[in-house]
Amino acid sequence: PRGGALGRMHTREAEPKFELFNQNSLRGYIDRIADFVRCTKEETLPADPPPNTVWDLLTLSSYDNIPKLIAVESTPFFGANGELVIEAGYHADSQTFLHLDGLQVPAIPDRPTPEDIAAAKVWLLDELLVDFPFVDDASRAYAIALLVYGFMRQMVNAIAPLHAFDAPTEGTGKGLLASALALIVSGQPLTNVTEAKDGDEIRKQITSLLIAGASLATFDN
Repeated sequence: PRGGALGRMHTREAEPKFELFNQNSLRGYIDRIADFVRCTKEETLPADPPPNTVWDLLTLSSYDNIPKLIAVESTPFFGANGELVIEAGYHADSQTFLHLDGLQVPAIPDRPTPEDIAAAKVWLLDELLVDFPFVDDASRAYAIALLVYGFMRQMVNAIAPLHAFDAPTEGTGKGLLASALALIVSGQPLTNVTEAKDGDEIRKQITSLLIAGASLATFDN
C-alpha cells in the first residue's frame, strides 16, 4: 500500500510507477495469483473472484502483511539510517522500491579518501555547473543543495523544501538546469507540469504526482 491505498508497481513505460488498484484491476490481479473455485455436490468448478472479496480488499483499514511503499527511486540513495542503497528491488527498511533499469553502480568506498572527495568536487563544481550563469555564489550553492538533497532526503526528517528557478530573460538556462539536476537525482526526465489556474486543479495535479511516486516535478507557469 502507498498512502493507505492498495496498489502495485509497474514498469510498462520503462519508468517505474505506482498504480492504484480499482475493482477491475484488483479482481484481475488476484485471479492470476490465486485459484478460485465454486463447489457443488457433484463437482468443483473454476470461478471468478467474488466481487465482495475484491471490495473488501480495497476497503480494508490496514494492510499489515503487505509491504508499504513511500517512494520509488531510479538512482541509488541514502536511507534514513545513512546507509547507501544500491541494490535494485524493494527495501523494507526505507519502504522504497529501487529500479535501476540496467544502471551499473561501481564499488563505492565506505570511507572516501581526500582524493575521492577532491575528484567529486571537480565534477560537481567545475564540470556539471560550469556553464550556467549564476548571478552569485549563493545561487550556485542553491543548485548544489538540490542535487545533494535529492540523494539524502530520507535522512532529513522534515518536509522537502521547494526550489525556485528564475532568470531575468528567457533562454538563460533555468529549464536546462532543472532538467539536468533532476535527471541525475531521479534517473528519469523531469516531469513538467503546466501550472493550473484553479487551486483545486493544482491539488489534483500534486496528488497524481504523489500517487505515481514521482521523485521530482516542476510546475511551469
